[in-house]
Amino acid sequence: MPRDVAKKPAAKSARGSAPPDGDYFLTDFVPYLVNRVASKFNQDFIKDVRARKLISISQWRVIAVLHARPGLSLNEIVGHVTIDQPTLSRIVDQLIALGLVWRAPRPGDGRFVSISLTPQGLKLFEEIWPLSVLHTRRGTKNLSEREEKTLVTLLRKVLANLDEG
Repeated sequence: MPRDVAKKPAAKSARGSAPPDGDYFLTDFVPYLVNRVASKFNQDFIKDVRARKLISISQWRVIAVLHARPGLSLNEIVGHVTIDQPTLSRIVDQLIALGLVWRAPRPGDGRFVSISLTPQGLKLFEEIWPLSVLHTRRGTKNLSEREEKTLVTLLRKVLANLDEG
């Protein structure tokens, strides 16, 4: 008779030192599930963005962060997009070449360079944002508003734990 993984509390299994049995990794292991969810959210979104020959998903992530927080430095962007600095630097160079972002010395501290969206970058963000919302809604369609808020709260808590190191 197969083991019913739903009856085994995930929190106890994840915190135990012995490897779990059965399908735990596939059904209850938080990092695996989060990665699968993120990948699934991105699959169709990536197709839509590519079909429009707009930009890459990595470039989109940088644009979305700069829309939320204009004037960030490269190091500050790294913390938001989970892309290593050398790769991010190339992405920013590409976005500058496309006329979507610009660099300028940070006011009050010329040692830092601020990166912001150009008007063209803002226009592109506004074009792509509805696609992002569409694919997010597809993934959360069976969640109540309260469940979706709880999910966001829990993910923020997990992220904060991981940011603490």
